[in-house]
Amino acid sequence: MGKPGQSGNPSGKSKRFEEIRSLARENSRRALERLVELVDSEDDRVALMAAKEVLDRAWGMVKPAKDENDGRTITVNIVRFAKDIH
Repeated sequence: MGKPGQSGNPSGKSKRFEEIRSLARENSRRALERLVELVDSEDDRVALMAAKEVLDRAWGMVKPAKDENDGRTITVNIVRFAKDIH
């Protein structure tokens, strides 16, 4: 038990959380390899989501663009994924 006013779990993470994170890290290579396979999916939605996940992990998530004139956020929706881009 900690001192009065001090958390009994200063890291805030349970032993179970650490076990799950360790298991995820052990399997991350396999998961990434599967994502890369799914980039070539016949289903454009699957291919797009897989490509997005791979790119986010390789280069970081894209931050929303700002319009320099008024500071409002610009939203871009991708409606079709071109399979011939590799």
